[in-house]
Amino acid sequence: MTIVHVTEATGGLPNSGRLSGTDGDLVGILDVALPLNGWAIEASSGNSRVYRPGTGNRFRLCMTDAAASSGAAALTLVRGAENFVSASSWTDPFPTVARIADGSSNWLKSSAANTTARNFDIYVGTTWVLMFVNFAGTTNVWEMQGFWDIPPTLSGDTYNTAICTRNSTSFASTSNNWVTTSVAAGNLSYALARTYDGTLKSPTGGPVSQSNTTFGAIQNSPQAQLGPTTGLDRVKVPFTDAGSTTVTPSTTLSLPQRGFVPNLWAPLHGGRGSINTRDTFTDTAYNPSATFRCFCIGNNTTSGFVIVEETDTWSPP
Repeated sequence: MTIVHVTEATGGLPNSGRLSGTDGDLVGILDVALPLNGWAIEASSGNSRVYRPGTGNRFRLCMTDAAASSGAAALTLVRGAENFVSASSWTDPFPTVARIADGSSNWLKSSAANTTARNFDIYVGTTWVLMFVNFAGTTNVWEMQGFWDIPPTLSGDTYNTAICTRNSTSFASTSNNWVTTSVAAGNLSYALARTYDGTLKSPTGGPVSQSNTTFGAIQNSPQAQLGPTTGLDRVKVPFTDAGSTTVTPSTTLSLPQRGFVPNLWAPLHGGRGSINTRDTFTDTAYNPSATFRCFCIGNNTTSGFVIVEETDTWSPP
């Protein structure tokens, strides 16, 4: 599948590529970015949208990019949904409102509700979108947010669509909550459409890293480029499913490995070392056509980072 990469420098974006704490900025950019890779805008009204991938499960990414719904112009109300009634009324949403209220089910655009532009990177696959935002303008402090079909571990999985929402009303980073070491520690910021068998809606889950805090911050491990290969040692990222709507896993419905997060890698390091956000690298031994980009996430400017495979070269294990 083609991977589309959109930044503040991409031509043809509204407001000359501005992403800020202003109502409508994010949906304006996604209105351009998502259709570049086959997504449809199924419903649009004001700053509310229903986006639908062209392939895969084709569940919806739903947004209302307005302070009246999200609680602040720096935040965008975001949920997945199986269907919709209108641009702002969504059927079988995940996470459910009972789990995460509208004011907390959001993506972060900026640390301030004003027109200060923030740098961003948006990756659009045919069945997923991954967004990084330099929300406060601070070097190497970025927020990560996403919506995906998770390539499944088990065949016949038709509800393997997941979303990350921040479960927070703050303008600070929650990317340190992106990882879990076991299904029992699944963070409520994650929701899948349903359990594998389809009986339970909006179960919790999360990506798994070797660290229990954030990607690339494994205690007592070498810094980036100082490990066994002197490169960026990394692993693909599993995604858990608790099989319940709490952090307590179900003994009948949970899947410790529901699938893998597409195009995302977890560094096998204890910190980023000299790596900076947007640094790129290649790995000829892995695939001579592959390119990778690093993003430093969370509030810790010296440790956590993730790696995105930018090219159509990733495959599930």
